[in-house]
Amino acid sequence: MKAVEVTWVDATSQHGWYDKDEVRDYQSAVVRSVGYLFSKDKKAIKLCSGYDSEHRDYADIHVIPRDWVQNIREVK
Repeated sequence: MKAVEVTWVDATSQHGWYDKDEVRDYQSAVVRSVGYLFSKDKKAIKLCSGYDSEHRDYADIHVIPRDWVQNIREVK
C-alpha cells in the first residue's frame, strides 16, 4: 500500500448565538490527512492508519467524500 497525503475540505459547526458579522467570518476547514491509500473511486477516498498484510487487517479507516478532496499526493 502506498502512503498519501489528502488535502480536503471539511464541514465545521459552531454552537451558541452569533451576530451576522461573526457568521460571515466562519469558513469550512481545510484538512490534511496522511495514511495508507486503501481505495479511491468516484465517490470516496479510503485511508487507513495501519495495516497487517499477513492477516489483512486494517486500522482506523477514514472515508473522505471525493467531492471534498482538493489534492492527493504520494508520501515517500
